[in-house]
Amino acid sequence: MNELRPSGAETEEATASSAMNEPTIAWCLFHRLGTAYAAPLEYVVEVVTVERLTPVPLGPGGISGVIAHRRDAAPVLDPADCEDREGNRFEGSSGVSAGFGEDDSGVTVVVLKTPRGLWCLRIDRVGTTVVVDPASRWDRDRSPNGGAIAAGSLDRGAKVHTVVDPEKIWLAARGRVERSYAHHGGDGSSRIIVSKS
Repeated sequence: MNELRPSGAETEEATASSAMNEPTIAWCLFHRLGTAYAAPLEYVVEVVTVERLTPVPLGPGGISGVIAHRRDAAPVLDPADCEDREGNRFEGSSGVSAGFGEDDSGVTVVVLKTPRGLWCLRIDRVGTTVVVDPASRWDRDRSPNGGAIAAGSLDRGAKVHTVVDPEKIWLAARGRVERSYAHHGGDGSSRIIVSKS
């Protein structure tokens, strides 16, 4: 388990900002396939590296697999392969699913918790950190690539991060699962229908 804590410089910056009475927001910053992302720290449970993902048989694209997290099975989504209900690609999408590709160091995920439950985003192994920034750095009206399921951008000077909206991503993934079941003739239930010949 990796513990995420603000660095000394980030804490000093937050203190200076607080002194000016500007509100601050804590962020978890991470990367996936060269694209920088930020998630509000309030949704982040932890960052973990697992040996491998468990595949979901006949699962829809966008669901990379599941991991065992404590006593729960947590689905893993890949931001490089997420889309919304209208089929718009997520920011930074490569257009190619990352699939189950693992290397000798395993698969790293950020575990998120929303009102809808626990799930994970697949991330690159390096470059994950926690920062505290002035709230004014979050531009809710601008996304680096105009993605439909992002919540704006976080301008940190040298780099602009796409702010992910955990609720929107979860709803988009659920929509993909429902469409996959509908496409294969199911209604999302576990019923098995046997036709009479």
